[in-house]
Amino acid sequence: MWCFTIVFPLILALTLPAIDPSSKADTVCVTPQGTLCRTIRWEQSGWENLSWGFHAIWRWSGSTVMACREDGAIMERYSQRNYRNYLVLDSRWDRQFIKLVPEQRTIEVDHYAREYESRERVWGGIPVWDATDEDCVKMATAFDLTGLKRVGEETVAGVRSIKFTGSRSGSEHMFLWLAPSLGCTQMRVISKAHNSFGLPTLYARLEVKSVRLGEPDAELFRAPSSYRRIR
Repeated sequence: MWCFTIVFPLILALTLPAIDPSSKADTVCVTPQGTLCRTIRWEQSGWENLSWGFHAIWRWSGSTVMACREDGAIMERYSQRNYRNYLVLDSRWDRQFIKLVPEQRTIEVDHYAREYESRERVWGGIPVWDATDEDCVKMATAFDLTGLKRVGEETVAGVRSIKFTGSRSGSEHMFLWLAPSLGCTQMRVISKAHNSFGLPTLYARLEVKSVRLGEPDAELFRAPSSYRRIR
C-alpha cells in the first residue's frame, strides 16, 4: 500500500534562514541543532486501487505532529487509519515519541492502548535543515523524480513555499511544496497516478495545517498521567 513519508534534510544548519513575515513566533527560540523551535501539524489522506474493482481500493487518513524545543527535545506523534474496500477499517495507530535528547531517553506513548514506556535511548533520527538550500532544490532532488522542475511559489499554512513537479514513474506524477524558511520542510506533497487506460489509480495528499514558531507546549513532552506505564 502506498503511503507518504515525511523527509527532512540531512545537513545541519550553521545559520538560520529568514523567517517568513507571515509566520509568527512567540519568542526567538533556537534548538541546539541550530533550527527554530517549532510545532508543525500535517494531515494526510489518500487512496490506491491495487487491482480492478471497488474491493481492491485501500484508503487512509491521519495526521503527524512534530515539535522541537529549545533544549533539543523532539516530539513526534503519528496517527493513521487504514481502510480496505474503501470503507472497512483494517488497521489504526496513534503513537507518540517523546525524544528527550539531553537525557538520552525516549518515551513512547500508545494513545489507543492508553499506556506508555520509557527507554534509555533516543530512538530515530533528529530533524535538521540546511539553511544554505535557499531555493530547496537539494531537498526536491532527494525525492529522485524524473523531469523535476520548479513551477512557482505559493503560501501554505501562512508560509512561503516553492512548488516543484516531477514523475516517480511513467504513470505517477508528484507535486511538492517546500518552505525555505523552515529548512525546506515539506508543506504539501500530492501524488497522482493512472493506469494504461487513463483511469486514476492513486491519489495521496500530505499538507501542513498549522505552523507555530517558538517554544512548544510543555504538555506535548509528557505522557498523560492517566495512562499506564508498562516499562
